[in-house]
Amino acid sequence: KISGLPLAIQGLFVVMLVFISVVAIFIGMMPALLYFIVLAMEQEGFFKTFRRSFALSFRNFGKLLWFGILIYFVMILVSFCLQGPFQIFYLFHYFQSMASGGEYQNSPLLTMPLHIQMLGLTWQSVIYMYIYPAVILSAGLVYYSIRMKEDGIDILDDVNRLRVSEQSA
Repeated sequence: KISGLPLAIQGLFVVMLVFISVVAIFIGMMPALLYFIVLAMEQEGFFKTFRRSFALSFRNFGKLLWFGILIYFVMILVSFCLQGPFQIFYLFHYFQSMASGGEYQNSPLLTMPLHIQMLGLTWQSVIYMYIYPAVILSAGLVYYSIRMKEDGIDILDDVNRLRVSEQSA
């Protein structure tokens, strides 16, 4: 039915569908940022944890939105900086192959020596092995920051410590 409409309306329709899809995926992923942290830290069941992470996510949507954007860009920046030396090495090898008459225009990765490709992929794995735990740790800290602001768990812990020290004295 849409194919009979003018091209501008078809384009607008496609742009709206893409926008709605991205927003739906983002709204679904925001609670996932906290879900596994809540699941690991709390003694609640699977579905109760799911509801709690959705509730925390939508009550603190702005904070989690900026945290998600910031952590994504930090991951990309750190990854790019750590992969930079290999990219320079690849570029050097590319120019060396061009100078020697290599056929690099068609497929640069297929003509790269296998040991260099393996070393680069191993280095990339090492980079992500250190980046993802930092992301999970930072998400856990954001979760506890939200919990302290909403539930006052730091104050409750202090009150319980005072109560225990009072009973032992």
